[in-house]
Amino acid sequence: GAPHHWLRIDNGHYIKRQYMSTRFNEFNCHAQCRRCNWLEQGANDLYREAMINKYGQEIHDQLIIQKYTTKKWSRFELEILIKEYSERVKVLLKNKLP
Repeated sequence: GAPHHWLRIDNGHYIKRQYMSTRFNEFNCHAQCRRCNWLEQGANDLYREAMINKYGQEIHDQLIIQKYTTKKWSRFELEILIKEYSERVKVLLKNKLP
């Protein structure tokens, strides 16, 4: 929850990236300082608490269930994700304060 410069932030995953079914789930991805993400291997106890406070127990439980679902992303699905997030970045850059 502490503020950090964007260059010192990683995309932290509550459910580790090896689980492809939750890898790109926006409820599973959050800005996380590098110390927590790397040295503390995600600081999952704190992460879990923050997620439940932000989204509720139900979203947390859905992620846990989704973790055990097999998912192989198709090229088409990944291209859609790339396009969607590229558009979001354009909007963010356009609206960026000077």
